[in-house]
Formats: sequence, C-alpha cells, structure tokens
Amino acid sequence: MRARFYNAPSKPVRPQGISRNRARTQLSTEARGEVNTRRREAQQQYRKAIDEAWAKIDEFTQGIAANHHKSLRRVQGELHMGRTLARIKRKKSNAWNAFLWKKNCILKDTERK
Repeated sequence: MRARFYNAPSKPVRPQGISRNRARTQLSTEARGEVNTRRREAQQQYRKAIDEAWAKIDEFTQGIAANHHKSLRRVQGELHMGRTLARIKRKKSNAWNAFLWKKNCILKDTERK
C-alpha cells in the first residue's frame, strides 16, 4: 500500500460569495395564523384539483376500455400509467392510530378558533 502526499495550495482558498447572516423576521401570532390558513387553503385547492384530474382520467380510461373492448388494466398500461392509476390511498388500519389522529385534528381545530 502506498501513501499519497498532496501539495498544499500555494494561494489561500477564497470562500465563494459573501456569507451574510440575515435576521429572521418574527411574525406575530395573528400573522402566522393567517399564513398557515392561506397555506392550508392552497394545499386543499391543489389536492382537490389533482383529485378532479384523476377522476377525469379514470372516466376516460373506462370509456376507452369499454368502447374498444379492452381491459382497464390494458388501457392503463398503454397510457404508461401501470399501477399508478390505482392510487391506493393510505388508510388508518390501526384503530388506535386512527383515534389519536382524529383527536389531534380536533385539538388543532379548537386551537384555531
């Protein structure tokens, strides 16, 4: 086994860019609440739009399968969707976890009000 020796650079290495520590702005509780509600609403609208798009895709694939006497799986495969069209949503399989999740949602709702 050989040891390798590297020469130290002759010039000092300059850091790239200037690091600036900017002060973080502190939001008031009301402002933070408004930001969070805006984010939550945007997320819900996004999820709703995605679900609507998937519903339309489901409708079209079922129509194509019925019109051309093909299986739904075959049409999904032809559209390069494969298993993704099944979109198995995670469900609370454990009753205790579901209970805790629901209690947490209720607590969050009461805190918002």
